[in-house]
Amino acid sequence: MSRTYTGLVLSTALLLALPATAGAGRQRAARDEATDIRLHPSALAQLIDELGGRQISMPRAKIISVISPRAFLIESAGPLAPTPGKLNRVVVLVDKGSLLVNPVTLVGSTVKITGIARTVLGAQVTREVAWPRELTPDVVKRYEIRAAVLSPSVQTPDGVELVSAAVPE
Repeated sequence: MSRTYTGLVLSTALLLALPATAGAGRQRAARDEATDIRLHPSALAQLIDELGGRQISMPRAKIISVISPRAFLIESAGPLAPTPGKLNRVVVLVDKGSLLVNPVTLVGSTVKITGIARTVLGAQVTREVAWPRELTPDVVKRYEIRAAVLSPSVQTPDGVELVSAAVPE
């Protein structure tokens, strides 16, 4: 009888301890997510109004066009091509420095991007990074650019940095 009672007490104690442990884990995860949210470019494009101004990382982004050594367009990397009208593209503005690689080599490549999420309007107004003059309102609309990222780092999936540290002259 005492063995059953002891087992019941231990089981109850474990069950009572689980929610507190799980809750602490969730709180810790929420704090970590606040500083670095991992998502696909199309998700950022759809959620930019909620995520603007936050530190984000996009571990799988496909470069579709290089506008200049400091700006390029990305979309989600995946086996299926996006549907026109729902492209949800993101412009990446290199925060400091410039791309080290020939644009022809970069197009079609999968990269990892970290930086600050911005709305297209926010990126143009804050002038934290120069807005490329090639991205006129008509071009932004035609290419379905829905968000921007101010990025100090662009890497290959294996961690090779593709951005120089110095600003080009």
